Amino acid sequence: MLAFIPTLSTLLVTCTVAILSGAQPAFAQETPPVVEEKKDSIDDAFWAITPPEAFVEAAKQNKLSILIFLNPGEDTSDRMLNEALSDPVILKWLKTHSIAVKQLAGVHPGWIKRKGIRNFPTISIRTANRQIVDILHGYRTTGEWLVLLENAKRTASANTKPEGDAAEDPYSWLAYGSFLFGSAGDPDEIGNAFLWCLDHATEKDPEFLEKHLNFILRKLVQVAKITPNVKQGIYLRRNALHNKVITGESTAFEAYALSLFGMYLRDMDDAIRAFNQIKPDSKHKAQIKSILMWNNLERMVAFRRYADILEHLPDPQHAMERRMAAIVAIETGKDAQQTSDLPRPPGAQGAGTEEGSDKAPKIQPETPLPGVLHTRSDMIVDASLLYECLLAIGKLEQAHNLMVKVTDFEPTGRCYAVFVERSNRLQLMELSHSVADRGAERVPEDEIWRIRNQVIRGTRGVKK
Repeated sequence: MLAFIPTLSTLLVTCTVAILSGAQPAFAQETPPVVEEKKDSIDDAFWAITPPEAFVEAAKQNKLSILIFLNPGEDTSDRMLNEALSDPVILKWLKTHSIAVKQLAGVHPGWIKRKGIRNFPTISIRTANRQIVDILHGYRTTGEWLVLLENAKRTASANTKPEGDAAEDPYSWLAYGSFLFGSAGDPDEIGNAFLWCLDHATEKDPEFLEKHLNFILRKLVQVAKITPNVKQGIYLRRNALHNKVITGESTAFEAYALSLFGMYLRDMDDAIRAFNQIKPDSKHKAQIKSILMWNNLERMVAFRRYADILEHLPDPQHAMERRMAAIVAIETGKDAQQTSDLPRPPGAQGAGTEEGSDKAPKIQPETPLPGVLHTRSDMIVDASLLYECLLAIGKLEQAHNLMVKVTDFEPTGRCYAVFVERSNRLQLMELSHSVADRGAERVPEDEIWRIRNQVIRGTRGVKK
């Protein structure tokens, strides 16, 4: 028996040989394998079942059922897929609190055709007993998604009027109003619940309306079609807000809120009238005026209010450089209040060189304003609208420089196409062709069709 017990010297020799050869000694403790935490994916969050089966499963598990209808290839659906529906927080929420089903146009035609769904994305949210909580159309940001989902979860368990401590809680009133709305409750009672939020929520939670005003106004306007009391209540509050904004007594968010009131009441000219009435004789009033302009820029350009826009914003290129700097700061995780270098396009003078980097101008990022999204997609739309303003009043060089700056920052087919669309609107077809030619040299080959299609549309619209 003893002959089989290795001596100490034998063990040392064995270990030495093993180490030199790269092998592990027989008695060495194995390193436990590193197990990476599994991240939720879009496949994990969505069930591969039909909508009727989702209703049954939601009832079994006492969860919300969420149906999301998308049309891949359309810009809004693709943005939803690439942004909100790729966000780990959203995916985890869907997996934890709901039975979520994704339906794609062309792949799942049955339910889409049966329900007559033509706008994408469309999101339907129901309680476990199939009561509709909300139906949403169009793109939603990740932040908006989280707010709406949390609202839906609270609504599913709210079936009584807030009393006691709950009577002072805006979230209780929000959930109660949503519950009544989904269960076809008394219209005036629904309106009173949401109007309570408009009147008192800020006292209890200063950030409440910043998160939920969109939702509240959307519901109130629908109820106002049924009862004149609610309609009158909305207009009274809008008019009071208008007066507060034009005197400069409002907060920055309240200036944005005026634009939201106008959008939901289909009276967007109200915010533009406020813009015209404000005298920017203080920094705060100038900021309020800027918020109104940015949130109504598309409508102002549509009605050719070019001079009003450029009087308030005489240097559009610098304004968009600040917006781009803010986007870069967000994308790189830097403090958005610090100065930032704008990236140089490939081939630009000094790009990729230490000397060029030293000489690159420092840009102060745009201060975040309510309603202004610091995304590339929204930035290029705003820039193209300012481009039209400059073209329309004959500032062609400034317009060209703005277009170059933005398309170098975002050299995509969509970016060039929106600039072509603006020159098309002014029937400057020679300029449209020039911008299109520049884009064809710089964007990926599979994106050139977007630019060419926009030129074709402009050519068809030219008066002969």
